[in-house]
Amino acid sequence: MTEKQKPRGLGVQHLGATSDFSSAVPREVALVEFGRRVQKFMVEKGFTSQADLARKASQFLPEGKSFNRDTISKYIKGITLPRAAHLSALAKALDVAEDELVPKQLSKTTTPETVAVNVSTVDEDTAWLRINQAVPWSTAVKILALLKGEDG
Repeated sequence: MTEKQKPRGLGVQHLGATSDFSSAVPREVALVEFGRRVQKFMVEKGFTSQADLARKASQFLPEGKSFNRDTISKYIKGITLPRAAHLSALAKALDVAEDELVPKQLSKTTTPETVAVNVSTVDEDTAWLRINQAVPWSTAVKILALLKGEDG
């Protein structure tokens, strides 16, 4: 495996001196997993909007720094990760330890192979499927036909 092909992990340069992101977790996986955890705790703690969480987290930042709804949205969408001060403030706002937000190892459900597909249970007979992956048009047409209940 060449240097360019190796999955990149997150290190101190991404989160400041208190980074706990492990190089064992590829960056793309860490982004998705961190976002999933933020959203999970946001719901569990009763935040009704990203703006509410941003306002609460801003209270724990040094003077002159702040959060906004767009920042929270970027975390949840897996676009970016927080620096140390923002991670600390976010954890305090959610009333969780920083370690609970930071993915340190791959879980059975979060691997580089599964990041593009998310399946969750709606009820006993129904699953919610989200696919975010480039596929050939012929494959996309077959998937759409299956979803519409047509024979492909």
